[in-house]
Amino acid sequence: MKTAFLPLLLTLACAAVTCLSAKEVPVRFQSKGTTLVGTLYLPENRKEESPPPVIIISGAWTTVKEQMPATYAKALSEKGMAALIFDFRGWGESEGDVKYLEDPKRKTEDLLAAAEFLATRTDIDPTRIHGLGICASAGYMVDAGIQSPRIDRVALVAPWLHDAGIVAQVYGGQEGVSQLIALGQEAQKADTPRYQEAASTTNPEALMYQAPYYTEPDRGAIPEYDNKFNLASWTGWLQYDAIQRASKVDSKILIVHSEAAAIPQGAKTFTKQAGGNVTPLWLENVSQFDFYDQPGPVSAATHAIAGFLLSSSPWAPSSDEAMLQLMIGNVGTLADRGEFETLERLYADQVVVDYSSLNGQPPTSKSNRQLMTEWAGILPGFDRTHHRISNIRVKVDGEQATGTAQVVADHVLGDGFWQVTGDYEYRFRKTESGWVITHHTFNKGTEKGSAAIFEHASKKAAEHPSPYLKKK
Repeated sequence: MKTAFLPLLLTLACAAVTCLSAKEVPVRFQSKGTTLVGTLYLPENRKEESPPPVIIISGAWTTVKEQMPATYAKALSEKGMAALIFDFRGWGESEGDVKYLEDPKRKTEDLLAAAEFLATRTDIDPTRIHGLGICASAGYMVDAGIQSPRIDRVALVAPWLHDAGIVAQVYGGQEGVSQLIALGQEAQKADTPRYQEAASTTNPEALMYQAPYYTEPDRGAIPEYDNKFNLASWTGWLQYDAIQRASKVDSKILIVHSEAAAIPQGAKTFTKQAGGNVTPLWLENVSQFDFYDQPGPVSAATHAIAGFLLSSSPWAPSSDEAMLQLMIGNVGTLADRGEFETLERLYADQVVVDYSSLNGQPPTSKSNRQLMTEWAGILPGFDRTHHRISNIRVKVDGEQATGTAQVVADHVLGDGFWQVTGDYEYRFRKTESGWVITHHTFNKGTEKGSAAIFEHASKKAAEHPSPYLKKK
C-alpha cells in the first residue's frame, strides 16, 4: 500500500497525541443582533497554567453543531485545545427569522462573530484563535481568516472549494446552474419560505438522495439535524467562488483531503493559487463522508491539525504517524463494510494474530489472505457489525512502529447481540510501498450478550459468500 502524502508535510508534535478529558460549556453570543447557541470544549488536566489555544469548528452544508463539528471538537480537545462549535443563524438551536439558509456571506459573518466572542473570554488564549472548516464551510472559514485579525491559522478538512467551472461540472452544466439560480431567486421573492428535504433514502427529490452519513441514524441522521434546505440558498451558493479567495490568503493554511473525496481538483487549484501559504496533506482512499466521523480519517486529520497549530516547527517532513493512525481506524471500518480486499493490503504477507484473551488459543502466524478469508467467512453473516475505535496512539521507531486503540465491537444477528470491548495492539513494518501490519493482538475487556451468534453468522455467511471469497 503506497502512501499519498506530498513532500512538504507536518511535524506531528508530541503534544498532539496527548489525550485529555474536556469540559463542555454551553455558550451564547450575538451575530448581527441574533443569538447563536454553541458549546465550548475546554481541555481539563492540562500541564500548562496558561489558557489553551482555541479553534472554531464549522461543518458541511445543512449541518448542525452536534454532527461533524462535535466529532472534531471532542478529538481536538483531547489533544489540549479548546474548541468552539455553534449553530449558524437559522439552524439548530440558534435564533434567526430566516431558516435553513446556506448563505456563504451570512455564515462567514457568524464565524467572525464567534471569533469576537472568544476574544472576550479569559478561559482561552485570545491571541491563539484558529479555525477549522469542514467540507462546504471551508471557504467560509478561509473568508473569516482573511477578514478577521483575531483568527490566526486555518485548517480545512475535505474542503469543498468550488469556482464557476466546478459548479457547472457538479450541477448539470451551465443550463442546470442557471435553472437552480432562477429557482433560488424565485424562492427569495416568495411570500413564504420554500424548503426542500436535505437528505433521504426514500425521497428522490431530496437534496442528497441516499447519501451516506446524513441518512444513517448512527452517524449524521441524529435528532438535532434540521434536515432542511432553503431553496433561496441556491443563488448565493452557486455564485460563491471559494477558490478565488486563495490569492488573498496571507497566513498559513493546512488542507487535509483525499483523491477519493469530493472535488479534490478544487483543493489542488486553491493550493496552487495560494502559493506557499498552503500545506496539503493527502490521505489515501478516504471518502468525503468518512472524513466526517470515521475513526481513522478523523484521528489522522486531528493529529495533523494539532501538530499544525501547536508545533513550533509545523513544516518538517513527517507523515508516518498520521498514516498509521489512519490504518488503525480503517481496520474496523473496512471490516464492517466487508471490504476485505482493501483490508488485506493493510497487512503484511505474514501476520501474527493473537486473540488468546478471547478464545484461549495461542497466537498464530498466517498469511493476510488466510486472515481475510476467516473474517470474510463470518462477518458478512451478521445483520450488522460496528467497531467503534477510539484513543488511537502510535509510536514510530525508524522502520518499525507500534500502535494501540480502544474498541467497542457490536455484532447483531436477528434478536441476537454480542458486544465485546478491549484494546488492539499492532506492530508495523515499513516497506517500499508503505506501512503494513505485522502483528495484530486483541486484549479482551468486557462482554455483553452471547458469542453463540457467531455460529449462526458463519452459517449465514456460507449461504451467501462474500464477493471476496468468490474472487479467490
